Amino acid sequence: METSKISTVPKTTRIKVKLIKYFAVENFRSIKEENALEFDRHLPDQPNFVAHPVIGFAGANASGKTTILQAITFALWFMQDSFFKIEKDAPIPIAPFCTNSDHPTKFHIIFSQEMPSAGEERRVDFEYELSLNEHEVIYETLHYYPLGRKRIAYIRDGREIKIGSSLSRPANDLRSFARDLRRNSSIISYAAQFPSQELAIACKNYQVWSNVTYSGLRELEFNPGILEDLLHDEETYSRTREFLKIADVGIEDIHYEQLHGEPLEQAIRELKEMGEEQRRALPPRLIENLDRVLERQELAIINLWFRHSIDSVLVDFDPDQESSGTQKFLTILHLVIQALQEGSILILDEIELKLHQNLVAYLIGLFENARENLKGAQLLFSFHNTSLMKLLLPEQLWFTEKNDKGQTEVFSASDFEDIKEIHEKDLEKLYRIGRFGAKPRGI
Repeated sequence: METSKISTVPKTTRIKVKLIKYFAVENFRSIKEENALEFDRHLPDQPNFVAHPVIGFAGANASGKTTILQAITFALWFMQDSFFKIEKDAPIPIAPFCTNSDHPTKFHIIFSQEMPSAGEERRVDFEYELSLNEHEVIYETLHYYPLGRKRIAYIRDGREIKIGSSLSRPANDLRSFARDLRRNSSIISYAAQFPSQELAIACKNYQVWSNVTYSGLRELEFNPGILEDLLHDEETYSRTREFLKIADVGIEDIHYEQLHGEPLEQAIRELKEMGEEQRRALPPRLIENLDRVLERQELAIINLWFRHSIDSVLVDFDPDQESSGTQKFLTILHLVIQALQEGSILILDEIELKLHQNLVAYLIGLFENARENLKGAQLLFSFHNTSLMKLLLPEQLWFTEKNDKGQTEVFSASDFEDIKEIHEKDLEKLYRIGRFGAKPRGI
C-alpha cells in the first residue's frame, strides 16, 4: 500500500479552516490524569492547514481509543447542545474515573473557525475550558483570538458570569441571563439562543459528526436515503460517481428514477396504506416530508440503482444486493463528502470495520489532499490495521495504553525524541517491534 503525504496547494487556494488544534482531558472514563494532545505539532510546510487534517489512534483492545474519541465528542456536544439536550433537572451524562468520582472532569479544547470580520472571513481561534461533575458546571470559559490577541468571551465560575467587554450584552439585565442559565448546561449552548451572541452561535454551529456517544460506539447502518442529498446536487452527484470509480468497489454509476403520472399516484397510494412500522423504515428525508408528499403528491427519488459492469454488460443492482462492505463504504463516503463540503469534524471509531484497507487509505487521502479538502475538514479515527500507520506522520499517529494502575495514557509517535530521523522511519515496523508500546500485553 502506497504511503501518502499532504499535497501542496496552489498559492491562490485558501482553505476555510475548521480544525481542532489542541485537546486535553482529565478524569473521564478510563482517563484519570490529564492527557494533552497537540494536533498542530510540527506541521509540514502547509500554510493552509493550521492543524493536521488527519489524526489516527492505535492501541490494544480496551486501551482507551474509543475513550479519547468519546471525550472529544462529549466536550463539543456539551458545548453546543447541552441546553436543549439535557432536561432541566437531569444529571449530566459524565463518567469520571471509577476511583475519582469525587473530583470534576475537565476538558480543554482549542479550535479554529471562520468568522466575518471587516467584510471578509477571517480565521479565529477559540479556546474552551470546562470543569463539571454529574450535577453541575463548576467552571467554564471561552476565549477567542481575533488577530492573534486573546480576548474574553465568557467566564463562568459557579453562578458568577462575566461577558467580554467587546461582546454585545445578551440581555439588558445580565442577572436575569445568569439566572436562566441552568447548572447542567453550557453557557455557549444557552447564549447561542440570543441573536447578538455571534461568538456563541459560531461555536454552536461548529460542525461535528461522530459515530461514538458517551455510552459507546454508534453503529453505522446503510440507508439508501442517505444518498439523496448527494444525488440532488449535480456537483456532488458527479463527485460521488468519481469517488466510487476511484475506490474500485465495482460500481460504475448511481442513478435513480423519478415517478410521474400513474406510477407516482400508485406510489402515493402505497405510502398512504403503509403501517407505522413500515413508514419508520423509509428514508429520513421522505419521513420528514411525508405530509407534503401525500398532500401535494410530490415525490423525488423513488428508486435507487447501482450500476455494475458484468461480462461487458451494464447491470443495475438494488441497494440490498450490494455487499455489507460496499454498503458500509457508501455510508462512510456520504459522511466524508459532507465533511469535505461543509468543513466539518468527522470522528470515526474503528474506521476499518468492514472496509478494505485500500478504501480506508483512499478516504484518509481525501482529507490530506488540500485540493479536495478546501474547507479544512478534519478526520479523527481509531484503527487496528497497523498498515494504516504508513499513511500517517509521527505527529498524526497517537497511541492509547493502559498503565499498571489501569489508567489510559495517550501519547504520540513524535514524543519519542530518542528515535533519530523518525520521519524517515517505518512507523508500522517500529510499532510491531514494540518501540512505541501500546500493544496487547504478552505479545
